[in-house]
Amino acid sequence: MGDEKKLLWLSYLNGNNEALQSLYPSFFLPLRYAALYHVKQKNVADDLVHDVLLILLEASPDQRNQWKSIARFDLYVQFMLRNKCMDFLRKKNRTFPTWMFAPSAHAIHQAQWMFDEYCQKVLSENQSQIFNLHIQGFDNHEIASKNNISEKTVRNQLSLSKQKLRRLWIPCLLFMTNIW
Repeated sequence: MGDEKKLLWLSYLNGNNEALQSLYPSFFLPLRYAALYHVKQKNVADDLVHDVLLILLEASPDQRNQWKSIARFDLYVQFMLRNKCMDFLRKKNRTFPTWMFAPSAHAIHQAQWMFDEYCQKVLSENQSQIFNLHIQGFDNHEIASKNNISEKTVRNQLSLSKQKLRRLWIPCLLFMTNIW
């Protein structure tokens, strides 16, 4: 994603709807193809893409402020479109294809990479090391003995790590639901 697109997205989030209109051409075709893949009808796919873009245009300042924490706005918009497609299919009493919920190996790798990169930015080296041992399944006592620290320090560092990572929760959920 280019820097120009990021600047336009930030401008849109700050209330400039013309920035979203500038992004429209780069959004439309990829979203249209994604919608067409799901619903198999060109006119319906176009309508669903337009619905998503209208939601973005009509978003309140509060909604736009919530979106400022989203690192990959293109994935968020794809997530919105997929939800629109699923709603359409649900209304038509169609079943959802299983591929809509199965992540690809590339998507899982990309999610892991994004999470690791975010952890490096947010967590201290000590917190990162303790958190990695924790998610590998080590208990607090084992982590404490590996790092020559007390169990209370492990609990405190895990608590601080989880606190910092909670800020990632909504964008992470949005991303993960997009790849599943």
